[in-house]
Amino acid sequence: MSLSSDLVSAFAEVMATVPVTLGDASTRGFLDSAGGMIPLAGTDVQRIGTVLYLRRDSLPGLTENVSVIVGALGAATAAGGTAYRIASIDPVDDGLILACPLGGGR
Repeated sequence: MSLSSDLVSAFAEVMATVPVTLGDASTRGFLDSAGGMIPLAGTDVQRIGTVLYLRRDSLPGLTENVSVIVGALGAATAAGGTAYRIASIDPVDDGLILACPLGGGR
């Protein structure tokens, strides 16, 4: 087994992932809350938000400011899910996984 095939297996675990759709393309990802410190008015403030973790190259057309539909945890498809805007695309460590903070939620 390689790291790449292990990632494919991990992201294929239906009961641990959410379905994600962008246009006609779909994949599965991990949805989590993550936080960080941001400077604001001379001090640091903790920001917590929703982050979608995807395998690199698993969702063609993924760029900042596009809208994706995220379905429920364990659902087969993203149909009827929530629309989010991809705020940024941040490679994690070696870049095989992308952390995508989400905005919106409509």
